[in-house]
Amino acid sequence: ERDEVETSESWREALRLCVTACNDDDVDECILAILEPLLGETETERPRAVMAALCLADEPNVSEVVAKVVLTRFTHNLTDRDGQGGGWHSNADLAAKALAETDWQPELAEALLDEFFARPVLERDRPGVLYAMTTSFESVAGNLSLPALEERLAKSLALGDRAVAAASLTLMQVAYKTALRIDGKIERLLPPLDVKGLMRPLLSRLAVSAAAPSHALAWAALWLVRIDWKPTPDELVLLVDLARRLDDPEAVHYIIWILETHPTSLALDVLLVHIDAASRRVRARACSALGKLRDLRAVPALVACLGDPEARVREEAILALEEMDWASLSVADRGRLLEQLCAIVDSDGRGMPERTAAAKTVAMLGTDESDFALANRMRVDSDELRRSVFGARVQMIKDSVDRKLLSRDLDSKEPWLDPETEIDPELVKRAANGLELEEKEVRRRLEALADRFGLKLAWRTEPSPPNKNAAQPSEEA
Repeated sequence: ERDEVETSESWREALRLCVTACNDDDVDECILAILEPLLGETETERPRAVMAALCLADEPNVSEVVAKVVLTRFTHNLTDRDGQGGGWHSNADLAAKALAETDWQPELAEALLDEFFARPVLERDRPGVLYAMTTSFESVAGNLSLPALEERLAKSLALGDRAVAAASLTLMQVAYKTALRIDGKIERLLPPLDVKGLMRPLLSRLAVSAAAPSHALAWAALWLVRIDWKPTPDELVLLVDLARRLDDPEAVHYIIWILETHPTSLALDVLLVHIDAASRRVRARACSALGKLRDLRAVPALVACLGDPEARVREEAILALEEMDWASLSVADRGRLLEQLCAIVDSDGRGMPERTAAAKTVAMLGTDESDFALANRMRVDSDELRRSVFGARVQMIKDSVDRKLLSRDLDSKEPWLDPETEIDPELVKRAANGLELEEKEVRRRLEALADRFGLKLAWRTEPSPPNKNAAQPSEEA
């Protein structure tokens, strides 16, 4: 991503002082001059909008009309770089924070909410996050009691969509900060939220909300779930029904995410429907949720997703396939899946994460046929893919010590050794010390592994040919 175009620090301070010092009659004209790009300027609309917002935060005697123009332009220029991680990082974040600490906070909140409702579905989250951040200051700091926030949400559920979205976004941010505290990622102590008391009315309101409010409601629900929530059987039925009925893709995405954290076989049918959704985020999340179910009835649909045009969906489908209970899959179905996965491993047109994930999935099948298929792909040109194929085969080794010997950090985890790189006596010494084995035992094990995988050993004059007998498919297959 390119660096953000911004106003230099020296000019930023000078312009803010200029606006603060100028006569009241000139403030509007001065701020508009900062806001509006000159003829022929490119890529300056956003930095000008941020600069004008910072000037507004100094609270000069500006008219409400011009202030609204500035806030509208500012919120319209929010991008994916803003509000990341719920922190104040980008120039726009810092401008929003400065405004939120002034008398312009209500107007900023309204402008952000307007933008949340106006944007296309996949672009709503940035103004939504900044709305949540700039309206939850008091709650997160502990100055606004959480019971008061909960009461506000309860009242908003009986009001219009705008009030529902506003309260839900604020609640989402407070729940997010609470979840981070529970995970030990922040130290600030927050009063406990009444998660159980909030969830049921929130989910019930979801069923009758329009697109943008349902997005906000589901977003808040997800972070409440991340705090501490165990759904009742009736609530699981309600979640599955919401996943089936909701129209907004982002709301569906978050509801499926909740179902992923609380897997239920009740969700199988609706997840199989959403695996073909128009939204790539919904398709990817549905694949991930199906992986948590481990239901073999999802295998045909997940295999079909390996051809999805979006790499993220393909990768999630492969990861879901890894979770399946392959032992109960029929020989014929396992053979068809192995053929498709090997085609992905071999395809130069696929992304490397997808190809390496496919290799790992082949190993998950755990058969002689899958080991043989990987053995035939041990000499590919790509270092990354070669190590991944090798690592996939290593993961099929039952002996934990042998697996450790073939991992770079002696922990039977990635990164793996490169099968094309010679194993020298220094590695033998390091492995003997790290695993508390005699060097003779390490050599013996490595020689046996070399016979199986065709590894190069410095103390052998010729590299060992792969042991084809160990990787041949069974006669029955």
